[in-house]
Amino acid sequence: MTGDDKEKVTGMSDMFDSPFADTGEKWRLPDGVTPHEETVRVLRTLGGSGEVTGRELLWLGYYLNEHREARHAWPGERLLQELAAMFDRHLPTVGDRDMIRADLEAIERECARVADPLPEEVEVPRSAIRLEELQLPEVNRTVDVLCEEVQSTFLVDLHR
Repeated sequence: MTGDDKEKVTGMSDMFDSPFADTGEKWRLPDGVTPHEETVRVLRTLGGSGEVTGRELLWLGYYLNEHREARHAWPGERLLQELAAMFDRHLPTVGDRDMIRADLEAIERECARVADPLPEEVEVPRSAIRLEELQLPEVNRTVDVLCEEVQSTFLVDLHR
Protein backbone atom coordinates (compact mmCIF):
# COMPACT_ATOMS: atom_id res chain seq x y z
CA MET A 1 0.00 0.00 0.00
CA THR A 2 1.51 3.35 -1.01
CA GLY A 3 1.35 6.53 1.04
CA ASP A 4 -1.42 7.84 -1.25
CA ASP A 5 -3.38 4.62 -0.74
CA LYS A 6 -2.98 4.90 3.03
CA GLU A 7 -4.29 8.46 2.92
CA LYS A 8 -7.35 7.30 0.94
CA VAL A 9 -7.99 4.51 3.44
CA THR A 10 -7.50 6.50 6.61
CA GLY A 11 -8.11 10.09 5.53
CA MET A 12 -4.75 11.08 7.09
CA SER A 13 -1.43 11.71 5.35
CA ASP A 14 0.49 10.17 8.26
CA MET A 15 -1.29 7.15 9.66
CA PHE A 16 0.36 7.64 13.03
CA ASP A 17 -0.62 11.31 13.32
CA SER A 18 -3.47 10.62 15.70
CA PRO A 19 -4.79 11.73 19.07
CA PHE A 20 -4.59 8.07 20.09
CA ALA A 21 -0.94 7.54 19.11
CA ASP A 22 0.63 8.94 22.28
CA THR A 23 -1.28 6.92 24.85
CA GLY A 24 0.92 4.82 27.10
CA GLU A 25 -0.84 1.49 26.92
CA LYS A 26 -1.70 0.19 23.47
CA TRP A 27 -5.47 0.08 23.96
CA ARG A 28 -5.82 2.60 26.78
CA LEU A 29 -8.66 4.99 26.06
CA PRO A 30 -7.47 8.62 26.36
CA ASP A 31 -9.21 10.81 28.93
CA GLY A 32 -12.31 12.48 27.58
CA VAL A 33 -12.64 10.05 24.65
CA THR A 34 -15.48 7.54 24.47
CA PRO A 35 -15.50 4.32 22.47
CA HIS A 36 -17.24 4.40 19.11
CA GLU A 37 -20.27 2.27 20.04
CA GLU A 38 -21.07 0.95 16.56
CA THR A 39 -17.48 -0.18 16.06
CA VAL A 40 -17.45 -1.92 19.43
CA ARG A 41 -20.66 -3.74 18.45
CA VAL A 42 -19.05 -4.80 15.17
CA LEU A 43 -15.93 -6.04 16.96
CA ARG A 44 -18.07 -8.17 19.27
CA THR A 45 -19.25 -10.16 16.24
CA LEU A 46 -15.71 -11.26 15.35
CA GLY A 47 -13.95 -14.36 16.56
CA GLY A 48 -17.09 -16.28 17.45
CA SER A 49 -15.31 -19.56 16.72
CA GLY A 50 -12.57 -18.72 19.21
CA GLU A 51 -10.27 -17.38 16.53
CA VAL A 52 -10.36 -14.46 14.15
CA THR A 53 -10.35 -15.57 10.52
CA GLY A 54 -8.68 -13.87 7.59
CA ARG A 55 -12.12 -13.27 6.11
CA GLU A 56 -13.22 -11.48 9.31
CA LEU A 57 -10.12 -9.27 9.12
CA LEU A 58 -10.91 -8.37 5.51
CA TRP A 59 -14.51 -7.62 6.49
CA LEU A 60 -13.30 -5.43 9.38
CA GLY A 61 -10.99 -3.55 6.99
CA TYR A 62 -13.90 -2.95 4.60
CA TYR A 63 -16.12 -1.80 7.47
CA LEU A 64 -13.51 0.72 8.63
CA ASN A 65 -12.90 1.92 5.05
CA GLU A 66 -16.62 2.52 4.53
CA HIS A 67 -17.34 4.25 7.88
CA ARG A 68 -15.38 7.46 8.25
CA GLU A 69 -16.56 8.11 11.82
CA ALA A 70 -15.43 4.61 12.83
CA ARG A 71 -11.94 4.95 11.38
CA HIS A 72 -11.41 8.32 13.08
CA ALA A 73 -12.53 7.19 16.53
CA TRP A 74 -11.32 4.78 19.19
CA PRO A 75 -10.76 1.83 18.63
CA GLY A 76 -11.26 1.86 14.84
CA GLU A 77 -8.43 4.26 14.09
CA ARG A 78 -5.76 2.16 15.74
CA LEU A 79 -7.22 -1.09 14.34
CA LEU A 80 -7.15 0.39 10.85
CA GLN A 81 -3.47 1.22 11.32
CA GLU A 82 -2.72 -2.37 12.34
CA LEU A 83 -4.77 -3.87 9.53
CA ALA A 84 -3.23 -1.57 6.90
CA ALA A 85 0.30 -2.46 8.05
CA MET A 86 -0.58 -6.16 8.17
CA PHE A 87 -2.13 -6.30 4.70
CA ASP A 88 0.70 -4.13 3.33
CA ARG A 89 3.20 -6.85 4.29
CA HIS A 90 1.27 -10.02 3.49
CA LEU A 91 -1.93 -11.91 4.02
CA PRO A 92 -2.62 -12.35 7.74
CA THR A 93 -0.84 -15.28 9.32
CA VAL A 94 -2.11 -17.28 12.28
CA GLY A 95 0.11 -15.10 14.48
CA ASP A 96 -1.42 -11.93 13.03
CA ARG A 97 -4.92 -13.26 13.63
CA ASP A 98 -4.01 -14.22 17.21
CA MET A 99 -2.61 -10.73 17.77
CA ILE A 100 -5.86 -9.15 16.54
CA ARG A 101 -7.89 -11.53 18.75
CA ALA A 102 -5.79 -10.41 21.74
CA ASP A 103 -6.37 -6.79 20.68
CA LEU A 104 -10.14 -7.39 20.58
CA GLU A 105 -10.00 -8.81 24.10
CA ALA A 106 -7.99 -5.78 25.29
CA ILE A 107 -10.50 -3.44 23.64
CA GLU A 108 -13.37 -5.23 25.41
CA ARG A 109 -11.57 -4.96 28.78
CA GLU A 110 -10.97 -1.25 28.20
CA CYS A 111 -14.65 -0.73 27.28
CA ALA A 112 -15.64 -2.50 30.50
CA ARG A 113 -13.19 -0.35 32.49
CA VAL A 114 -14.65 2.93 31.25
CA ALA A 115 -18.31 1.84 31.19
CA ASP A 116 -20.74 3.60 33.46
CA PRO A 117 -21.17 1.69 36.70
CA LEU A 118 -24.32 -0.33 37.06
CA PRO A 119 -26.98 1.33 39.19
CA GLU A 120 -27.22 0.12 42.76
CA GLU A 121 -29.50 -2.86 43.05
CA VAL A 122 -32.93 -1.91 44.28
CA GLU A 123 -34.40 -4.32 46.76
CA VAL A 124 -37.87 -5.44 45.74
CA PRO A 125 -40.21 -5.92 48.70
CA ARG A 126 -41.66 -9.42 49.02
CA SER A 127 -45.16 -7.99 48.90
CA ALA A 128 -44.48 -6.82 45.32
CA ILE A 129 -44.14 -10.42 44.11
CA ARG A 130 -47.27 -12.48 43.59
CA LEU A 131 -46.30 -16.14 43.80
CA GLU A 132 -49.25 -17.22 41.69
CA GLU A 133 -47.78 -15.19 38.79
CA LEU A 134 -44.39 -16.88 38.93
CA GLN A 135 -44.16 -19.71 36.45
CA LEU A 136 -41.34 -21.95 35.39
CA PRO A 137 -40.91 -22.47 31.67
CA GLU A 138 -42.30 -25.68 30.23
CA VAL A 139 -39.55 -28.12 29.39
CA ASN A 140 -40.92 -31.01 27.35
CA ARG A 141 -38.02 -33.38 27.75
CA THR A 142 -37.22 -36.63 29.48
CA VAL A 143 -33.73 -37.59 30.56
CA ASP A 144 -32.04 -40.61 32.09
CA VAL A 145 -30.58 -39.86 35.52
CA LEU A 146 -28.13 -42.24 37.17
CA CYS A 147 -28.66 -42.87 40.88
CA GLU A 148 -25.37 -44.16 42.25
CA GLU A 149 -26.87 -45.22 45.59
CA VAL A 150 -28.97 -47.96 44.01
CA GLN A 151 -26.88 -48.35 40.83
CA SER A 152 -29.90 -47.73 38.65
CA THR A 153 -31.05 -45.25 36.01
CA PHE A 154 -34.35 -43.42 36.27
CA LEU A 155 -36.30 -41.73 33.50
CA VAL A 156 -37.17 -38.19 34.64
CA ASP A 157 -39.85 -36.13 32.92
CA LEU A 158 -38.73 -32.48 33.27
CA HIS A 159 -42.21 -31.23 32.36
CA ARG A 160 -43.85 -32.99 35.30
